[in-house]
Amino acid sequence: MLPEKYDTTLALKAIGLSDQLNKTEKRVGVALLDHFNRKTARCDPSQQTIAALLGIDRKTVNRAIKKIVRLGYFNSLRHRGIRHCNSYQPCWHRFRADEEKWSADRRKHRSRFDSPEMSPSVRQVCPTTRHEITSQTYPTNILPLTSSGPQQSAARQVWTGPPAREETQNYIKIFAPRIERRLGSARFRSWFHSVRLEEVRKDAIVLSVDMKFVASKIVEQFEPQVLECFRPEHPNVVRLVVIVRKPC
Repeated sequence: MLPEKYDTTLALKAIGLSDQLNKTEKRVGVALLDHFNRKTARCDPSQQTIAALLGIDRKTVNRAIKKIVRLGYFNSLRHRGIRHCNSYQPCWHRFRADEEKWSADRRKHRSRFDSPEMSPSVRQVCPTTRHEITSQTYPTNILPLTSSGPQQSAARQVWTGPPAREETQNYIKIFAPRIERRLGSARFRSWFHSVRLEEVRKDAIVLSVDMKFVASKIVEQFEPQVLECFRPEHPNVVRLVVIVRKPC
């Protein structure tokens, strides 16, 4: 059976990532794939040929091929190849299945950075990772923080959650546009799209975000610029505190 466009790449990837094959067995598997002819679907290298190319013993090649066939990476047809050598057919469906499993594992691992779902309780008080206390509300409270007036109005019209706090409304109307103009739209969309203003203290501005690495980035890279945007109304602020919203 002829392979599809990327099947050979998927096969190399599956063999390389396999935890059931040792180093030598993977080399033998790659050598078999290298002998596969995509036009004629022939794959019939002799074990002596593979042993000579890899610099290993023929018996080692024989054991490796038997294991590769047993695990379902190839089908072996006895004496079907040229000069009565065995013919080997890659099991493309097996390689595609391994690729799907690998992609699913990657998505699952990457999902650990996703923001957790929030409780539907209104203004539920809960501790954050930095021992700060913040109010937890519906996810729909996170409105698009852009300087465009019509977009903000549209967002407020479709919002059906509980009323946002006064600090959040002030942030959306006054401070977010300043930060966007100062940092640029690209940086603002990348790092401040989920920011909320939690509290204005005597000497500090307290913001909240939904991921820890975003909080670290904002404090490390943008603290002076953010504080400058708040100083016209709050001239005594000298610190920026960014906490991570977290459900109880």
